[in-house]
Amino acid sequence: MEKLMPEQTVILKFTCSILVTDITKRKTGTLDVTYEASSSFAEGLDIDKYDAYTRNKFYVDTVERDEEPGVWDCKLVFENPSEFVIQLFNADVYSPENESVKFVDIDPKDVPLLPAGAQWHSRKWKFESEEYPAFRKK
Repeated sequence: MEKLMPEQTVILKFTCSILVTDITKRKTGTLDVTYEASSSFAEGLDIDKYDAYTRNKFYVDTVERDEEPGVWDCKLVFENPSEFVIQLFNADVYSPENESVKFVDIDPKDVPLLPAGAQWHSRKWKFESEEYPAFRKK
């Protein structure tokens, strides 16, 4: 058994599994973690942060240029519909004709934390098509 010395700081990591059986929207509410210790050192523990996945809302905003029919200005829009601050880690958008052509490739360091209700917009890209484009995602 490992012991902590006075004034020593360690990260105590709790993990859990959640089984989702439907798509009903639910609030997480309060998270309760129970722990046991042989002394009262843990009475002042508080959760600093936690990581979780969330249902997200994203779409490609596609606008055809008035002066150039068949030329589309596109951008990925990611919305945070949750009540928490979230970090966008990954979103990729590929060409509908060629999945080796990637229009959006996110580096999490380039995306700020998104507060509740916030949106993030990717850089715009130009796409040429006579039809309304439908992009691929992975």
